[in-house]
Amino acid sequence: MPCSIEQNITSDYNVKTGEAARRKRRLLGVCIFNQLTYDFPQFQSSGVLKGEASLVQQGDVSITLSLSSPLSREELLLSVLLVNGERWQIVNCQPLKPSGMTIYYKLQARLVNG
Repeated sequence: MPCSIEQNITSDYNVKTGEAARRKRRLLGVCIFNQLTYDFPQFQSSGVLKGEASLVQQGDVSITLSLSSPLSREELLLSVLLVNGERWQIVNCQPLKPSGMTIYYKLQARLVNG
């Protein structure tokens, strides 16, 4: 299914304007969704949820993603995946790169509200 990655890119600070220019960059790709149907426990200690951002939560999906140009793991984790008008936050990312060349990415993603 066609999809795209949306990145917010901030340029260097401009002393004259007092701001850093921001722009959005979109990369086209193809993705395959796999629903995570397992029930993973969430561990709590002293009433504080540990690792909430990276634990698998109900509604998370596993996505296999192929992009038109490669991104680093860090760039993907700061990006949003757009599919059929829905926005998915990338929670975890594992690139598959035999011989140092990224072929595709295995993502854990969470639907963004609103």
